Amino acid sequence: MRHLVIAATLFFSATASAQSSEFSALDRNRDGYLSRIEALGAPEIYKRFAQFDKDSDKRLSPAEYTAAQADNDQRMQRDA
Repeated sequence: MRHLVIAATLFFSATASAQSSEFSALDRNRDGYLSRIEALGAPEIYKRFAQFDKDSDKRLSPAEYTAAQADNDQRMQRDA
């Protein structure tokens, strides 16, 4: 049981780190948000940008980006 908890922790840490580095790579102007133009680097997020922009400020925060990635992952699993 303890090994399972450790493995799960490592997995989620690696996933969060990967999403953070993806976000940083897309955030070209380094303002901590993704504009619609910056989102062009992630086509699936760009297509539904307005849906993922929950606060309607025309940019995605890291939290909104993470939620968008999770939504895309769920869609891919459902379609598989």
